[in-house]
Amino acid sequence: MSSKSLLSTISSSHKSTLALISRLSKLDGGSASVQSELTEAIRGALKDAEDSLAEVVEQISYERDLATREVLEVKTSKLRDDLKSARIAYRKALLQSKKNLESSARRERELLLGGGGGGLTPDSLRHRTPSDQAVLEASSALTTSLHRTHDLLSTSLHQSSVSLEALAQSSNTLTALQERYGAFDRLLGVSRRLVGVLERQDWVDRWCILGGLAFFLGVCAWIFWRRVVRKGVRAVAFLTGGNGVVTSVVRDELQ
Repeated sequence: MSSKSLLSTISSSHKSTLALISRLSKLDGGSASVQSELTEAIRGALKDAEDSLAEVVEQISYERDLATREVLEVKTSKLRDDLKSARIAYRKALLQSKKNLESSARRERELLLGGGGGGLTPDSLRHRTPSDQAVLEASSALTTSLHRTHDLLSTSLHQSSVSLEALAQSSNTLTALQERYGAFDRLLGVSRRLVGVLERQDWVDRWCILGGLAFFLGVCAWIFWRRVVRKGVRAVAFLTGGNGVVTSVVRDELQ
């Protein structure tokens, strides 16, 4: 049951309680048991209504919609004031009913002592009228309704508590997952930087290898030129009849 429905139920119970209070204030004659039953019914109805309203207030605290919460708080505040006024009216009605019973008892004694009662006896004066019986039945039904409302509020509050605990557990789980994902993201950042360093180092190694290979090929070319090409040219010059100086140089080279 929603908070609005519960507030509506409490409001209806409050109106019925006001009717009982009005009946109590107008109670004239009858037995003291009628007053006692009415008093007990009104007291129980007010207490159940106040307890139910307190649970509604606690249930409203779980409402997430701010606009709805403000409307419910206004209605709750009005009902709280109404219940306070009803309790004050109940006290006044109780005092009035006591005065009425005392006046009735006084009239009864006067009739008994005066002997002009026309057969009127204390038992007939204490006899419960049908209207009193109807009022008692209505008060009993009201009390039962308030107890039912109280049970529904307790169940709803328990469900709200369970839902709140589940929500808190889910929040803790999400927080733990967020921390894990944060650590994983930091690990990915470190890995990304490490891959960048390795790529740069790979390019440096490639250039070093290419430079070394070029140097090696240059040395090989120089050796080939020095040992093969140059000697071949001078040997050709020697064989084709060059002068003696060239011949001696070629011989030195060949040696």
